[in-house]
Amino acid sequence: MNIFTIIASALILMPIAATAQEQEPTERQAEDLPVAPIFTGLKFGSGLHYQSTTAKYALPRIKSSIDTKKGDLGYRFHVGYDAQVGNVLVVGSEAGIEHGGATLTAASDLGDYSLKPSWSWDASARAGVLAAPSVLMYARAGYSWQRIEEQTDFTAIASRDLNTSSTKKGFLFGGGVEAKFTDRLFVRAEYDRMNYRNGLKTSKAMIAFISKL
Repeated sequence: MNIFTIIASALILMPIAATAQEQEPTERQAEDLPVAPIFTGLKFGSGLHYQSTTAKYALPRIKSSIDTKKGDLGYRFHVGYDAQVGNVLVVGSEAGIEHGGATLTAASDLGDYSLKPSWSWDASARAGVLAAPSVLMYARAGYSWQRIEEQTDFTAIASRDLNTSSTKKGFLFGGGVEAKFTDRLFVRAEYDRMNYRNGLKTSKAMIAFISKL
């Protein structure tokens, strides 16, 4: 069972489990007392993700091109704030930093090329609706910065190998499901895509645990 199957199952089961929990009568509901907004507050989270990196562009130095896709595991930390508006709508913002992704390679008679994703960070906003009192379904949009390391090893001894680092920038969009486990603990399943232009794209499927202060 791969990580995409696990995350897809989580996306399906989280609303069902949380909805069933909400349907259980409680003493508070019986007394018809007002309930504080569940999702409002400052949150910190961490999680694991599977990052797929796609590179498709020309490599003139070795008179070739790269057109490949590869994935690997990574990890992420984030901080954000959400505000629950009424009984249905939730809006918020978030900043995160993460590391992960596989090394992509290409080769020709003139040399070898590799691209390795390093740290990335992002800032985004999200908005969603409550599928149940403790289950949020949301969409996310923002901007991402991806640090990459590139290496070109030339076959010719007289040619000097190249090692460079740069930061790619691009838009981020995605969506997910977040559910309350306890008053201060939430779990999230999310899928995002990042387009850094010039032939470099990444996508991430992730599971995260979040603590609300």
